[in-house]
Amino acid sequence: AITDIIIIVFSALVIYSKIRPLEQVKKSITEIASGSADLTGRITVSSDNEIGAVVNGFNSFTEKLRQIVSSLKDSKESLSQAGASLQNRTEDTGASIAQILSSIDDVRNQIITQSSSVEETAGAVNEIASNIASLGRMIENQSAGVTQASAAIEEMIGTIGSVDASVEKMASA
Repeated sequence: AITDIIIIVFSALVIYSKIRPLEQVKKSITEIASGSADLTGRITVSSDNEIGAVVNGFNSFTEKLRQIVSSLKDSKESLSQAGASLQNRTEDTGASIAQILSSIDDVRNQIITQSSSVEETAGAVNEIASNIASLGRMIENQSAGVTQASAAIEEMIGTIGSVDASVEKMASA
């Protein structure tokens, strides 16, 4: 009976010594998983058995996970900076488009103004043509005043040249 008790006590001590590292692993994993999930924490077990292999595997896993999370944080920062840069460029593009639209409106207004000027010039040219025809009739009716008429004709030719020059200037403008 005493031998059985000694064997049981000895077995319990051996089992306890084998289970004790598992308790330490459980406590360490709980600490790592709780709160802010500190991935820098490591489990320290000095046993060279299956428990030690599991602990080493877990430590390797948490290190790899820490590296992945760190990489994700860096990527998030890069994406955030790229987003801010893209937003600035989008705002610049919007401002450029607004300027282009304003320039288009200015050009449209200038075209309207030039069109109006061309219409006025065309009206003036028609009026001049009408005046020339009227002057031609007056020349036929006033054959007695040939000297006055020829002076008027020379003056009209000068006016036509001036108007022609004006029309060419306006047409080229």
